[in-house]
Amino acid sequence: MKNQSMGLMRASMNYVNLTGANLTNANLDRALLRFANLSGSVLKNANLFGVDLSGADFSNADLTNANLTGTTLEDTNFAGANLTGTHFAGIKDKGKLKGLSASKHLEAAIFD
Repeated sequence: MKNQSMGLMRASMNYVNLTGANLTNANLDRALLRFANLSGSVLKNANLFGVDLSGADFSNADLTNANLTGTTLEDTNFAGANLTGTHFAGIKDKGKLKGLSASKHLEAAIFD
């Protein structure tokens, strides 16, 4: 079966529990995921452009090559997350991100 991308564009999913979910290739463009629990989730190649992730938990999640351009990341937790190739364009204050220094492969993340 061909891997299809999951389209959840502009979905309102505040406080949702997606612990351990496989969201590989998901299109979450401009969705609302405030205070969502995505710990241990797989978001490889996911598009999270313009998503509000305030207070979301990505601890131990795999965000390899995910697009987080233009996201709102206030108090978002990335402790233990794999950030290899994750694109954080437009993020001005990395200091507001929880656990960023404890994430995996932070040096391979893209901040511009």
